[in-house]
Amino acid sequence: MKLKTVILTISIVATGFLFTGCSNKQAGIALEMNTDKDKCEVFFKRHSRDISICEIGDKENLINIDGIGAYSMATISNYNNSTAAGLQVAAEVTLRRNHNYFAIAYPKSISSFNGALVNTAEEYFKQCETNLARSLVFNLDPCGIHYSPRVANMTIVTYKEQPNDVLTFNANDVLNYLHKEKHFDSESSLGIYKIMN
Repeated sequence: MKLKTVILTISIVATGFLFTGCSNKQAGIALEMNTDKDKCEVFFKRHSRDISICEIGDKENLINIDGIGAYSMATISNYNNSTAAGLQVAAEVTLRRNHNYFAIAYPKSISSFNGALVNTAEEYFKQCETNLARSLVFNLDPCGIHYSPRVANMTIVTYKEQPNDVLTFNANDVLNYLHKEKHFDSESSLGIYKIMN
């Protein structure tokens, strides 16, 4: 009888461990590209991207963001953690540059420069977060921002003042939403932020 109780207890603990997942810090990398169109095109060709984004780079500094989400054993959680990490890093780098607003330039599906009407954190999560229904039709990355389940990649442009011709996210509003909805990772580190030469 005691052996059955011990085996049952171990099974319950092991099952709980398997389904809770482990976590570690999320991190972010931001690479600011100068307005040099040739360097921009080399970078985007190397990363298999549409180089037309560099037309925007003629006028604005593009910042390439990698948001690395907290690890989970569940694939859907990995995608959603990195989706949140990408948006958090975009807001953080905007504020670090002493700017208040940012627009997503890449990927095209949520690009303000491509006619997307996504400019709040809530709209971003509605469009980009995955769920069981999406996973059943093999759509784990509805916005095309991931190059692995734990890494979301996007390119942004930051602004000090809100522009009239581009839909932008308010960086402070984004961080407030992330806090309120428990998507914010307080251990997040923007990590590497440099200007590409």
